[in-house]
Amino acid sequence: MSDIHVVLLEKSGSPLAPVIAEAAAQVLEHPLLQTQAPPLLPAASQEGLLVIWDLWGFSAAERQAWEPELAPPSVGVVLALAQMEPELVALALRLGALGLVTADLPAQAAALVLDLARAGQERACRLLAEQASLEQQLAEREVIERAKSVLMASLQISEAEAMQRLQKHARNTNQRLVQVAQRVLSSYRLFNGQPE
Repeated sequence: MSDIHVVLLEKSGSPLAPVIAEAAAQVLEHPLLQTQAPPLLPAASQEGLLVIWDLWGFSAAERQAWEPELAPPSVGVVLALAQMEPELVALALRLGALGLVTADLPAQAAALVLDLARAGQERACRLLAEQASLEQQLAEREVIERAKSVLMASLQISEAEAMQRLQKHARNTNQRLVQVAQRVLSSYRLFNGQPE
């Protein structure tokens, strides 16, 4: 496992505990972190988290209290159910559960569910990181394009020349291109009486 933390959300005495422990031992490189009350580990959830939630013994109010903690896309969920009940299936759907482990599922099959869920969550976290990177690149590109427009209009130069000037200033001052573009836009707003 790369950067996914696995947390077991379980109450003591659960009849599913042996199956979950055996399955986890087969597929997880690190021992399960355990918790019984919100919040989840804040540092772990920033990197990506897979929660194995054994629903045995959790009241409807406790399940409702946990739902917001398990909703972010950086948190994947595998639900363990002693028996299939409509409200628990609805919970699985609301959370977008990556897998279900039931009391009658052999440990080897449960291990497969956990392994698939872990792989799915790792992929989801990679895609979220890629999305965030692309959104940042797009935002930076928009700043650069606006700065080029300002230079083109105020200096009466071509788009290519505006870009060359931004790049040259970035090289000469050892700054990122977007930083130079932000300074151009700040200066433009300052000298034209526009708020930042």
